[in-house]
Amino acid sequence: MAKKSKEAVEQARNTLRDTIGITTEQAQRWIAAHKAEQEARGKAQDHYSKQRNALRDKATELGRELTSEETIEVCKALPEPMTKAARKRINDEMEAAEKAIAPLRELFVIARHVSSSGMSRRLSLHVFRNGSPLQLSYNASIALGYRYRYHDRDSAVVMGGCGMDMGFALVYELSHALYGDGYLLKHRWL
Repeated sequence: MAKKSKEAVEQARNTLRDTIGITTEQAQRWIAAHKAEQEARGKAQDHYSKQRNALRDKATELGRELTSEETIEVCKALPEPMTKAARKRINDEMEAAEKAIAPLRELFVIARHVSSSGMSRRLSLHVFRNGSPLQLSYNASIALGYRYRYHDRDSAVVMGGCGMDMGFALVYELSHALYGDGYLLKHRWL
């Protein structure tokens, strides 16, 4: 298959963004909120690791198990990883970003054909808008640089490989190509 021009690839990506309905601004907001949530979880895990280490060090220093009063004293000595207000702000941002794009995130994948070796498959990609399915396979194949097989019954993106959920792989790569984050879009098999 001949390599598509950069203009054709960008046009396919813009068409997909319009069809899916998630704007770049919505995606960037979701990605920023998602990263903030991940950082908050990391800080909390670091805090609990420090807490566990401090308790272990104190018990080693005393040569015995700590009493509940000593445990509380050691835990209070460590600073909190995040204030409740900051945690609430991050949760509110994530909820708002999720609410804005939640009905638009899901793409539907149909396995049209699997080769006898299992090393290749044809997957069609769809989204439902206003109660009707829209085919995304052709533009997805251009945007990702995959082969597209046109057939009356099963026009689809041709994907090679095995050993993983290829529907997830297709949607992850498409999400990354369109919005810069592979986890923004979700997939569901039909």
